[in-house]
Amino acid sequence: MAQKFFTIKRLIVLVAVVFILCLICDVIITTYIGSRRVRFQIECAVNLRDLGKVFFVYAEDSNGRYPAPDKWCDLLSERGYADEEGFKCPANKKARCSFAMNPYCEPDSPRYIVLLFEAKSGWNQFGGPELLNIENHNSRGCNVLFADGHVEFISQNNDSKLIWKAEGIDSNGL
Repeated sequence: MAQKFFTIKRLIVLVAVVFILCLICDVIITTYIGSRRVRFQIECAVNLRDLGKVFFVYAEDSNGRYPAPDKWCDLLSERGYADEEGFKCPANKKARCSFAMNPYCEPDSPRYIVLLFEAKSGWNQFGGPELLNIENHNSRGCNVLFADGHVEFISQNNDSKLIWKAEGIDSNGL
């Protein structure tokens, strides 16, 4: 009598092996995508921090003033303070610049005033919370550079706590 090629046992083992391989692939893909997102978020924060350093150097060279908000990208790139790659968040590669400037921040602003933040694609963008862009990081939040030079990833739920003007705030940002 001819033996059946697929017995019930073999079929169950085959299905189990395929299921386990699918689980392993899912874990690998999820880990890769998650690490890529984190890498983009970190690279974006590094670019923002570096732009902050550029702003401080620019202010030292310009009598204690930041670049004019309506041409900050132009001034920083034309005068050699930054190259165009530094204006981008890697999660938004098509953008010429992924950041916007808060026009109310000055070199002597309290430390928790927003200086630069992630915005939609543009060049020489300036403004406030209306320009915040959380889409670069899967709508979880965005990177923000503060007046003292530190960068924080602000979650979508905490963006209303950002301080845009120094009115009524002491030097500690409180």
